[in-house]
Amino acid sequence: MTYKYRGGKLRKWDKLSVDTQADLLYDLLSAFSSLRSVDESAKFLTDLLTRDEVRFLSKRLRVAKLLINGKKYREIEESLKISHATIAKVAIWLEEKGEGFREIIRRIPERKRIEHGYSRRSARTRADSFWIGDMVDRWKDEALRGEENELRSTLKTLDSKDVVNHRVQETYEQDFKGGKKRK
Repeated sequence: MTYKYRGGKLRKWDKLSVDTQADLLYDLLSAFSSLRSVDESAKFLTDLLTRDEVRFLSKRLRVAKLLINGKKYREIEESLKISHATIAKVAIWLEEKGEGFREIIRRIPERKRIEHGYSRRSARTRADSFWIGDMVDRWKDEALRGEENELRSTLKTLDSKDVVNHRVQETYEQDFKGGKKRK
């Protein structure tokens, strides 16, 4: 039995027993709950999802965050380049239930960014006791650069995975739709 993901619909899901569906959901939920770091999460998501799926889910989460924070539809449409219908769908989910969104959004820390354009006074113009502050500032900057590099690397991995998925789809179409169906 093959499962094809097309246009947001998983074919033949309903043909699985309820017990099998529950097992599949349990595995997915257990996998997410076992993740211990942003790095582990990034690796898992790049293996599990396509680039477009990550983009869709990221935008939906941000829509929920912005709606919870009181942003208007028009602001969200312009900032995320997303349709009014998608925003409305997330808004309805938030109205009807939304506990999952609210709980996770409360836990998401603000993304730290490297401050650009500020100038530190050199150690020569400061008292000697300030060198520790300079060292800590440099360590923070290096950690943030590492985090930025990790995020960029994850995005590149998703892009390369998309290329691989395209090649797999082409091979599938040649082998199975071209009449070379294997047993």
